[in-house]
Amino acid sequence: MWWCDASIGALIPTGVFLLLLLVTKGQAWLPDLISSGRYIGLRRSGIGPFALVLNVGALIAVIAATRCRTVADLGLVVAILASVIDSMLTLKAGERFTLGWYGGRINAVISAFSVLLVFIRELTLLYARLSAVNIVLERTAMTDGLTGLANRLHFDHRLMSDWASAARRRVPISVLMIDADHFKLYNDRYGHQGGDECLRQIALSIRAGLNRNSDLGARYGGEEFVALLPDTDAAGAERVAMAIQADLRARALPHDLNMPSGRVTISIGVASAVPDGVAQAEHLVRAADMALYEAKMEGRDRTILAPAQRPAYEKLSAL
Repeated sequence: MWWCDASIGALIPTGVFLLLLLVTKGQAWLPDLISSGRYIGLRRSGIGPFALVLNVGALIAVIAATRCRTVADLGLVVAILASVIDSMLTLKAGERFTLGWYGGRINAVISAFSVLLVFIRELTLLYARLSAVNIVLERTAMTDGLTGLANRLHFDHRLMSDWASAARRRVPISVLMIDADHFKLYNDRYGHQGGDECLRQIALSIRAGLNRNSDLGARYGGEEFVALLPDTDAAGAERVAMAIQADLRARALPHDLNMPSGRVTISIGVASAVPDGVAQAEHLVRAADMALYEAKMEGRDRTILAPAQRPAYEKLSAL
């Protein structure tokens, strides 16, 4: 219960305050354990041996309970073992500034430093593993699970950043909108598992057509894909589109209901622009989508370029 945790939390500082008060203001009430630098009272009172027994018991209990399964368990065992050794050396020394007393101090420093190093190493390894997991999660969040291409979210982020970069440097940027022809008929003919494999093959062709690390292929939704080509004009984007279509034709994937070819084909719309402060990134995508629609209307299995002049974008922005 929360109130129980709160009560325990209040008792701890209260106990610390009372102990501090005892050792400062109530020194006369405490037994004289160390006199003139000698530990005779510590031995004769039995407090020293009792503390040693407690430390040994704690060491045995921790080893039995944890079996030193983790680095944290091992660090705790080392700390208690250091306390045991320190108690033994202190009782054996008999007084301060003897060989045993110095041995106890050195033991305390070495053990504390060793435990600190172990925990620093463990924290470093944990941080490295956490960083690796975060990288995997980020990649997973930005990747389409079926095709292995980037997903829509990744494409949207890259489009904004690449558009801004193209605007600063006054260089062209292009987008390809890619759609599988008669894909619903393909699913009806070959089943959804066959449709999934068809999309994976199209994704492989898109990868084959993108030659630069800066190019991005993504699944836009359903059977529709998109490619983002920074620093690429309309002519270069058209060459990439044709390379993608050529790779897919070479795969010769059967599609009995896609006539007259009888194989899987794609239609591609291409749009390119140099950002000039009037057009926006979404206008470029919309222009490529309109070009894709025109490719569909003209018979599919072809690439159509959208006009990239400024009036075309002004017309798009009014839609």
